[in-house]
Amino acid sequence: MSRLRAAWDRLWFAPAPTETLGLVRLFVGLTLVLKFTGVWGIYRGWGALNLRLPFHDGLQHGRFRLPVPGFDWLPPMTAASQRLWDGLALALAVLLTLGLGTRAVSVGLALLLLYALLESQFNYLHHVNVYVWVICIFALSPMGDHYSLDAVLRRLWARARGLRPVRPIRPILYQRMLQVFLSVLYLTTTIGKLTPDWFDGSIFGALANGGFLKGPFKATLLGLFPPMFMAWWTLFAESLLAVGLWHPKSRRVTAWCGVALHLGIDAMMNVTTFSYLMISLYLSFASPATGQTSLSVDPGQPLSRGLGLLVRALDWTQRIRLVSAPGPMRLHSPEGEVLGGVHALGRVLGLLPLTFMAGLWVDLGLGLLRRLRPPAPIG
Repeated sequence: MSRLRAAWDRLWFAPAPTETLGLVRLFVGLTLVLKFTGVWGIYRGWGALNLRLPFHDGLQHGRFRLPVPGFDWLPPMTAASQRLWDGLALALAVLLTLGLGTRAVSVGLALLLLYALLESQFNYLHHVNVYVWVICIFALSPMGDHYSLDAVLRRLWARARGLRPVRPIRPILYQRMLQVFLSVLYLTTTIGKLTPDWFDGSIFGALANGGFLKGPFKATLLGLFPPMFMAWWTLFAESLLAVGLWHPKSRRVTAWCGVALHLGIDAMMNVTTFSYLMISLYLSFASPATGQTSLSVDPGQPLSRGLGLLVRALDWTQRIRLVSAPGPMRLHSPEGEVLGGVHALGRVLGLLPLTFMAGLWVDLGLGLLRRLRPPAPIG
């Protein structure tokens, strides 16, 4: 029993740094900014870049409303109150992304989204419901410890009083809540799809006939991938995402499958920023340990020097420690690997927040290549 209790405590309450939480907050906040400015939807082509301030197309208002039972006391949404809702939602999304007053902003944003869901059942959207759960977790968690204006203000306050800033160490509970939520979401979604129309692929015919599949890429994707393949690919990817992110050895391939799945959805369906939200939540499984990966670069070599500049600009989590040394580029991982050349480049891209998707592709290709012909050890 004592071993079981110790394992339980390690799972939920082990001390952990909070860089991961800050990274998740930053990207989820950015997806909300995109949502409330109308910048989303690969299926819209270049039209996805049309900025509208503010923008929200999911709310209904008028005389007829159908509040969730027990919440008919909520004030009805009107044209004027929707404009106010839009402005508040966008302002809070910007503040959440910047990390200013993070907990208070999270509470306000969660209440705002919850009001829209409860005020009328016609306002229900699956991805808004997911946002509510995620932002509620944000409200309970120290999401502003890193990559935030809150953190900057705390450091300035400490320095003004002659104190040394301390790297926050908190229970891993907050990160675990996001991880468990993501896994449960994919698990229940997969179970809900275990129906004959998914097994035979007819669900995609129904979606196409109902006008749910759209955009300039629809014909190409439907021509390349038969409906049954897309249905089984969705079932495979979502079931893998429910469990595969938990194991370090399967995490990269699982994340790659999730990115491919959601970008495919976004290329054919109007799901606003749902795909971007789900991809952002994969970062809850990232471990941005500061400085545990070292990269030796030669300032005299243009490629090596350029990669060093890229790391300095984009390594917001400070996972990579740069070492200036003559000779070929070398990357030393926490697991004891020593990589050079394109292998080091792929690993570096996978560690940087803005290039991790490119890193997944490079790492996947190099992983398959290593299976066929392992690289020679580097001394």
